[in-house]
Amino acid sequence: MDYIKKILKQPYSINLIFRASKHSFSAARFHDYCDDLNDTLILIRTEFGKTILGFSHYKWNEKNINKDGYFIS
Repeated sequence: MDYIKKILKQPYSINLIFRASKHSFSAARFHDYCDDLNDTLILIRTEFGKTILGFSHYKWNEKNINKDGYFIS
């Protein structure tokens, strides 16, 4: 987390909202914590040791995701 804060430089604040290993590896639980939040930084560590990083200005909302997992505007 300190590394990400250093890259972004202040005045950004970073708060851990959801950790799958703590809150359950479930899309429904993710949406319980993250729906209606915008400007989110997503950091994913895959089962193969790869790291994926993403950022969204859009609010998370389970209703905006289609059955294939794609964002619907």
